[in-house]
Amino acid sequence: MTKKLSIATQKQEIQRLLGFSARGFRIFEIIQERNSEMSVSEVARVTRVKRTTATYILKDLARRHLIICSGTTRRPLYTKIKKGDFEEKIQNIVHTLYNKEIGYSVGYDSKKSSVRTYFGSEAIFTLWQEMVGLPKSSRIRCIQPDISFQLAIEHTQGIIPHEDLVTINKLIKQRRLIMEAVVHEESVDTITKTIKQHGDSPVAFLESFSGRTADTSSLPPGYLNEPVEMYLFNDITIIIYWPEEYAIRIQNKQIVIFFTALFSSVKRFCTRYDQNKTFSKKAAEEKVLFKNQGKHTKPR
Repeated sequence: MTKKLSIATQKQEIQRLLGFSARGFRIFEIIQERNSEMSVSEVARVTRVKRTTATYILKDLARRHLIICSGTTRRPLYTKIKKGDFEEKIQNIVHTLYNKEIGYSVGYDSKKSSVRTYFGSEAIFTLWQEMVGLPKSSRIRCIQPDISFQLAIEHTQGIIPHEDLVTINKLIKQRRLIMEAVVHEESVDTITKTIKQHGDSPVAFLESFSGRTADTSSLPPGYLNEPVEMYLFNDITIIIYWPEEYAIRIQNKQIVIFFTALFSSVKRFCTRYDQNKTFSKKAAEEKVLFKNQGKHTKPR
């Protein structure tokens, strides 16, 4: 039976369950309220959101088929999916979320499990914030393939400030969290190249990785190089899929035990790797390079 919720509560549920940031939901709401197409500049003006941020959020909403993108590549126009009352649309979505007969994956809870699906880079970022809030000296197991590192940077560019990403690593060090990571050795070069392609200096970001309490293993080249990353801690499993920018957070002890066993199996194919040293070396190289070129700029 569908819950009877006020419109205000329904909007909060949409924002929470679909992983909208406050800005993302405001833009989505404005598009739904308009009967005509809106340009990026118009959306930015009405919502008081930076144009670059509005551009990214609108593209993301269109990719997720929540709004329609028309116009030209240089001047895209956005409109709602179909005509109709915005409040009615909200009610339809909430009904879908609460209708368990169709097995919708967002917001499932039982005695043994809690499952949440997060959409968008800002929503995924809250999961990283959850991890750095763990008790001191907690262990986090993760598998981060090279391609996933690259996509994580590309998909957070312009949305999550580099300073916030640097802060995550600083908190990992301050709280002495143990990062038991399985990665590709080329990831450090990939991170550096990807950040520089966007015109930023990678130095602060690279330096934030060095000095973490880490137990790092190197994957064989090309092995498991998929755009997926996994995190395991306490009774929680997090899987992130960057091409479509969603993450699944599962709280279930048996599932963590299962994936931890798989994690240990993957490590058998790996070799020990001092990633901290590689990050420090690359940061030092980039400092010299930018100094020589006279182009050293602070990350945004």
